[in-house]
Amino acid sequence: MSTILNFKSKKFWLILFFLIYSVFGWFAVPYIVKQQAINSLKDIAAWDTQIESVVFNPYALSLAVHGFQAKDEFQQDSVSFDRFYVNFSALGSLGGK
Repeated sequence: MSTILNFKSKKFWLILFFLIYSVFGWFAVPYIVKQQAINSLKDIAAWDTQIESVVFNPYALSLAVHGFQAKDEFQQDSVSFDRFYVNFSALGSLGGK
């Protein structure tokens, strides 16, 4: 039997973790962020929110939101932007350690 398919092998678990982390980071996180943002703004502020796309890079720990538009109950633009980018790995420098 191949050493990669051996369930007791550290290599197997490392590859499996990498694959799950990658799939979750690239596909699940953007979907969850988009749905939570739309639902939360509707519940909290009664805003009709549209988001064109959300991209999360699990390796760089960065998040980009494209085409964000939130309208109030009178259909007036409350907040809108073309691109919002956050690099979470840079937040460690704020701790001063």
